[in-house]
Formats: sequence, C-alpha cells, structure tokens
Amino acid sequence: WLRLGAYQGHVDAQHRLGLMYGLGTGVPTNYVLAYAWFNVAAASGDEGATNSRSRVETGMTPSQIAEAQQLSTEIFERIQQGNW
Repeated sequence: WLRLGAYQGHVDAQHRLGLMYGLGTGVPTNYVLAYAWFNVAAASGDEGATNSRSRVETGMTPSQIAEAQQLSTEIFERIQQGNW
C-alpha cells in the first residue's frame, strides 16, 4: 500500500518508502532506490527527505548516485503524468 501511495504522489509515502529501502525494513536494502524516493519526495516539497537523501548518499558511489538521480527523474515525471 505504501508503494501504491508513493506512486500516486503522496509525499509522506514517498519519504517512508525511501526509509524502508535505506534501512532494509520489509525490503532488501537498496540505496539507489532509497535515494531516488527521497529525491522524489524532496522535489515534492518534503524538507526532511533532503536530509534523509544526504544521509544515504554518504554510503553510495558516484555511479550509484547518478543512477538514482536518473531513476528519480523518471519516477517523478511518471507521477506528474499519472502514468502509474
């Protein structure tokens, strides 16, 4: 349900999904997905997501960050277009 809410543009769900991926809570730990969801939430106005993104970024390589930024752009655009 959380993922569905995130895809529907609910900022709190986006931030929480990033936390789940960053901590490995209920899903495998995946910093790329965590960063991407934090970035989407931050772009939607969640200031706390910016801090969360910065924390997860410290454990990522530059190529992982680039991948996460690309993924977040794709996710954000699909949400804005209602393509989920």
